[in-house]
Amino acid sequence: MKRPQVQYITEESFRDALNDDSRKKSKYVTEEFPTYVELKRNMPRILAASYDSGYDDIDATVRVYRERKGEWGEWYEHWGLCQGKPRIKASGWN
Repeated sequence: MKRPQVQYITEESFRDALNDDSRKKSKYVTEEFPTYVELKRNMPRILAASYDSGYDDIDATVRVYRERKGEWGEWYEHWGLCQGKPRIKASGWN
């Protein structure tokens, strides 16, 4: 089973991607976690580090990709802050 992973943009990763002349550097930071519970435990830290570049609405979100037990395929979740608390904004199958 594939481990849950999260993708988000930090101010540093966004700046590095803009300054990369070869355009091969991604603006996203990717982290893997051993379990979904561990990922959720780290979500406040990740959301605090995420950066809104102002380019589009999706930049402000943290993207989570994982497999769900007993299901086939990859599940995605877009997380953001709602009244100061981590919340899922959108979810579905990739």
